[in-house]
Amino acid sequence: MWVADAGRSQFGEIDYLPASKGGGAGANLGWPFKEGKEPGPSPSGAPSSLETPIAVSPTTGSDCPIIGGFVYRGSVTELQGVYIYGDFCSGTIKGLLQRKGIVLDDKAIGPQAGAKSLVAFAEDNQGELYFVTAGGSVQRLVAA
Repeated sequence: MWVADAGRSQFGEIDYLPASKGGGAGANLGWPFKEGKEPGPSPSGAPSSLETPIAVSPTTGSDCPIIGGFVYRGSVTELQGVYIYGDFCSGTIKGLLQRKGIVLDDKAIGPQAGAKSLVAFAEDNQGELYFVTAGGSVQRLVAA
């Protein structure tokens, strides 16, 4: 299971909870003990079983809330198995490739949704992904 957490004020995070670890059943993603990988507003008393995010993004400057997506399973070969997500403020659509919980690549992959425009992702029954903008536009994700 993949979880994109927009965060409270400093960091957004992406959590990867593989089936081999229960697929997220009973997982504690850290709030309010941690925000991203940093101490949260109530850092004391944190349980020892907190999950560590696979990726963290600042919510200040040009990057801000993470918009969660999907693992790509469509027809574009170079995107197969890549977790697609985006950034609300910049409108950048990104791809995160991991193996066994280790991030191999995390970068912008092509289309821009426009600043303060990206609000959601959707998937069709062939595994193709779409991004949705605040203006109501739905656009298919294609190779850059």
